[in-house]
Amino acid sequence: MGLLLYSCDSVRRVPKSQQLLTKNEFVVNGKKENTEELEKLMVKQPNSDLLGYRLRLNLYNLANPNPDSTFKAKFTGKPQKYERLARLLSKKQVARLGKSFYYLGIHETLKKLGEPPVLIDQKSIDKSQLRLKGHYFNKGFFNAKISAQIDTAGKKKASVKYTVETKEAYILDSLTQQIASPVLDSMFQASKQESALKSGRQFNSNDFDAEKVRLNTLFRNNGVFYFQQNYIKFDIDTVDTGHKAHADMVIEDYTFRVGDSSFTKPFKIFKVSEVNIFTDATLGRNRENIKDSITYNGFNLYAYQKQKYRPKAITDAVFIAPGTTFADWRTTVTSRYLSNLRVFNYPTIQYQEDPKDPTGQSLIANIFLVPRKKYSFGASLDVTHSNIQDFGLAGSTSVTIRNVFNGAETLE
Repeated sequence: MGLLLYSCDSVRRVPKSQQLLTKNEFVVNGKKENTEELEKLMVKQPNSDLLGYRLRLNLYNLANPNPDSTFKAKFTGKPQKYERLARLLSKKQVARLGKSFYYLGIHETLKKLGEPPVLIDQKSIDKSQLRLKGHYFNKGFFNAKISAQIDTAGKKKASVKYTVETKEAYILDSLTQQIASPVLDSMFQASKQESALKSGRQFNSNDFDAEKVRLNTLFRNNGVFYFQQNYIKFDIDTVDTGHKAHADMVIEDYTFRVGDSSFTKPFKIFKVSEVNIFTDATLGRNRENIKDSITYNGFNLYAYQKQKYRPKAITDAVFIAPGTTFADWRTTVTSRYLSNLRVFNYPTIQYQEDPKDPTGQSLIANIFLVPRKKYSFGASLDVTHSNIQDFGLAGSTSVTIRNVFNGAETLE
């Protein structure tokens, strides 16, 4: 109880002239708004508590900050005490005693389990104000004003009060587009009603992020293999607009490099012309070493040793088929289904342009499968308790056999 009371002095490890942060307060447009969303924006947050008690802080306070010095101080000016202990143990053992759990380990453990005091400093407050400014800016309050004040709350304790004046929010007005590639422009126009950006709605950066994700998904699921989200850019104009924001979406053509030179060309829609499945890619990915191959329903299956799987068992789990339009969802579902067979490790799926297509709009899909071990063994031990038996142990073992009948089956 004495130790507990001793550690309950929460400012015990707070240096002079500094203050422990007890609370962050937020006043938005004259009203208190202490939400978790705003608290998470703070560079520094008060020490954690359990039902109001700062357990981890007090555990940290229990620890000796300098246990080495404390141990050495036991013998300062007392050479006879050290000599007696050295004769009883030895000088090496005395040194080890200072590193023991009793003198050092317990304090290191308390520090690890505990939490150092969170101290108030102006630099962190300034950074927190910038985060609040950015937070409200992203919600359309471009002219928000943020101020902070330190309120002393007792000996070496204080809270920080952040005051926010949001001012008038900006509203999305006109929405325009500059899409260089006709293929992309056509897809956008056809799905325009599904846009996350709506004229007349309050500006919110999350809506712009959602629109980027939507368009990236739309394009890549409809054959635009080389498209990436970073091609989508927004120019926002708020100059002399009367709290209205004009948004112009810009999507430029595909940029690529050849040697040291950069080139651009319109995005194209790609189709899959060929699907190659390497069923034992553990041995490498060099086609020159292939020993066995078979074509089944348009799929090419290759093996570096003798083919061990019935083709249908593999191709039924592949949703990337010759003649289909490239789509990210096909890649994702194929990976999932092949993994669910539990015969292979997570597959690797790669695409490359088909050099045989003069239009440059065909892809070759290469699927590399690494088989798991044919046999695997497992064991478990369970502790049981019931009305009949107070205590008992139950052990079990398991055996998994993969590709039992060459159909990618799993027998357990």
